[in-house]
Amino acid sequence: MINFRKRSILGVDIGSNAVKVVEVRRGRDQPVVMNAGFREIDIRKRRDGLPDREATMATLRDLLYENGIKTKEAIALLQGPSTAFFRIHLPKLPAKELKSAVRWEVTKQSPFPLDGAVLSSQLFKEVTDRDGLRRMALFACAVEEQFALDQAALLKEAGLVPVGMRTAPSALWQLAKQNPPTPSDQITVLLDLGAQVGTIAFFSGGELQFAREIATAGAAITEALTGAVITERGKIQLDFYQAEKLKRQYGIPEEDEGSLGEGIPSGQLRAMIRPALERLVVEIQRSFTYFADHFGEIPVGRVLLSGGTARLKNLAPFLTQRLGVKVELLNPFASVGLNPSLRREGLPEVATRFAIPVGLALDRTSRLDLLPSPLKFERRMAQIKVGVRAFLFVLFFSAIFSYALERGRIASYQQAFRQKQEALSSLKPHLEAMQQLQEERARLLPQLQAYEALLKTAISWPGLLKELSLLTPNAITLEELSPGQDGRLHVKGLSFTQGEAAEMVLARYLSNLRGSPFFREVDLVTTAEKEGYVARAVGFEVILTVR
Repeated sequence: MINFRKRSILGVDIGSNAVKVVEVRRGRDQPVVMNAGFREIDIRKRRDGLPDREATMATLRDLLYENGIKTKEAIALLQGPSTAFFRIHLPKLPAKELKSAVRWEVTKQSPFPLDGAVLSSQLFKEVTDRDGLRRMALFACAVEEQFALDQAALLKEAGLVPVGMRTAPSALWQLAKQNPPTPSDQITVLLDLGAQVGTIAFFSGGELQFAREIATAGAAITEALTGAVITERGKIQLDFYQAEKLKRQYGIPEEDEGSLGEGIPSGQLRAMIRPALERLVVEIQRSFTYFADHFGEIPVGRVLLSGGTARLKNLAPFLTQRLGVKVELLNPFASVGLNPSLRREGLPEVATRFAIPVGLALDRTSRLDLLPSPLKFERRMAQIKVGVRAFLFVLFFSAIFSYALERGRIASYQQAFRQKQEALSSLKPHLEAMQQLQEERARLLPQLQAYEALLKTAISWPGLLKELSLLTPNAITLEELSPGQDGRLHVKGLSFTQGEAAEMVLARYLSNLRGSPFFREVDLVTTAEKEGYVARAVGFEVILTVR
């Protein structure tokens, strides 16, 4: 779990055409969107002639700088052919068998091999199948690890720290849980349409039931508008950028709008765009049919549109007419607080494009997280370093405070001694006090030296002690643990016979220590038979060299 209660998290949606970021801070009553920004990647590609990856990274950097975003921890979206999202059903299994069963089931459905992929699953609920058997319903998602690492590298190069990676259904699920859109006896469909792909997700109350990707999205509609058109001035050829401009300006034209930009008749533009819109409708209807066949005839109450393509003029009324279901624009800011400055900048007017990054930034759990293992290890090491620094900081200043306190006591005793000496009265009691003071100073000196030795070792005591505790079996008893002057750790203990010889228990323990990432060397110094125990015991001393 991402352990940030009041700190901000950045949701980052890097698409094929644009980058979107949303900064969310945990408030007292509700999450608050502190910052949000959107920038098209084509601006950098066309202005500076950058390759796709460099243009994407530069766009992300520009976006963070222009919006004054200082937050570094980010949860990124993973979307496209290198990712997959499933709902699977399994018989009730023990926890130790569930992981392998999920992997086996996902392998049968995954569009790419799971070798070299990151897989995550989440138990959803228990269901009864058509045969009356109780089964477990789970959601699972997977991503090719190299794709996830490439996306993480983009974030790192822009100065961000990836702390989580999610799919679009996971982000929409988190958004729906924040404010359940409909009662449980109706289905709400969230349809997020980007440039290259869309995501359709079915919700009952605030709980995800099913989700899949849709291939027809904004770019397909733009492509439909490219080609030759007959205008009032003659025949012209529309390229992709001209078609995109017409799409954004006129959307789905009404039949009686007359001539549009460049003298293009509205009917001709409507006829060109219609095939792509019909493919979109067919994909949505097929999703409706699949859901009804597999999850029951629960009525769809409404469809909520989000994503950049959702802002296409007349798209919501067109889908309402073709699907026979009310289609509305989704406002992802409705269930969260909003920084007043963002309201003044008109953010609510373009809210639909921020649904995915808002959902990402709201998710503080580790549910369905696809962060690759190398990045999780980096994050764990960074947390350990912070803990070590904090521990050494406290230890250092505690030692300084103790030393200063003792120095103050010594100074006061010395002053009192001089005063008594000058007065030449009660000399003997004060001499005794001076002697006690010197003894106290001599007693404290080894403690101060021990503190200095500890500060120089830089040993991660919390993590190291936890590691020793986990590696030490019941048949081993540790009696002494102390740092040596050479910076190594001295361990003394007893190995008892427990089902096997004490020597074998000790040998296995040493093997476990040698396999730990905390220790570079493990040296057995001495062993000796110990008397006076019910079971046979062997005393030992081991020296550990900490990495």
